[in-house]
Amino acid sequence: MHIVQLANFHGPTSGGIKVALRELGRRYVMAGHTCTRIVPGEHDERSVVDGVTEISVGSPLIPGLGGYRVIVRSGVIDRLLAHEQPDAIELSDKSTMVGGAA
Repeated sequence: MHIVQLANFHGPTSGGIKVALRELGRRYVMAGHTCTRIVPGEHDERSVVDGVTEISVGSPLIPGLGGYRVIVRSGVIDRLLAHEQPDAIELSDKSTMVGGAA
């Protein structure tokens, strides 16, 4: 099964959501699944963290929130999901990412 984790409010110093996503992703891979994580970042880039492909989408900083970024380019998410063709999408922020689950 290919699981895509889709989340905003995931940054270099974030705690809860970042820790939860990394642990879930690591366990998905240990169970034999493929896992891709799509999160906001400073630049568009792709890396592998604990066996999980992490795709950072270049996103603007949210003023006053200590370095958090939010993905605002919904077309990029649509293209990434079409390319990745996940069997399941794990949506971590329903208020800003609900379009990705449609």
